[in-house]
Amino acid sequence: MEDSYVLQLLKPKFKDFHLCFCGFAECKPLHSYGPAARPNYILHYVMKGKGIYQVGETKYQLKEGQAFLIEPESLTFYQADKTDPWSYLWVGFGGTEAQRFVRDLGLNSRQLTCECEYGEELKEIVFEMLHHTSSTAENLYYLQGKLYQFFSVLARGIEIQQYSNDTKESIHVQEAIAYIKNYYSQKITVEDIANYLALIYIQYL
Repeated sequence: MEDSYVLQLLKPKFKDFHLCFCGFAECKPLHSYGPAARPNYILHYVMKGKGIYQVGETKYQLKEGQAFLIEPESLTFYQADKTDPWSYLWVGFGGTEAQRFVRDLGLNSRQLTCECEYGEELKEIVFEMLHHTSSTAENLYYLQGKLYQFFSVLARGIEIQQYSNDTKESIHVQEAIAYIKNYYSQKITVEDIANYLALIYIQYL
């Protein structure tokens, strides 16, 4: 079980980049979600405590100040710690430019976790979103601005392990391996992998 506050938008106003939902939860020991796949991106940020995040066969141990990305249609599982269960916030988003904005942060199928020191700012943004529940034009524009602000704070404070010794070629190979591991349960095809790597290649030009 968890104590949570959630905002869900049923009909996005913006096609290129839009908020799908957001929320905050204080989890009970061993509270879990999944295995499950979602149709959109979700960013979770751990405010306190710790837990695990699993994508395919890869498992991450996460704690306060760290964030994890869920990619669309990726089979994932996450669970609060038994003795120090986490509290986290989340923002779900989508749109034609969503993948590019995620890549701007340095996140991808190979790099699904990061750190950010501005957790209180992120929490404040999410709670401001939660206070705007009606689907009026005013609120939708307000929420759109808050979504960009959320990304702005992340971009300012994000810390990601760098792979300075990797060549562009090795990065592409590792991206392909990560993509296959993360999406193997979705019966991906060679064409799916090729299309994904084509997007990655453009980013490194």
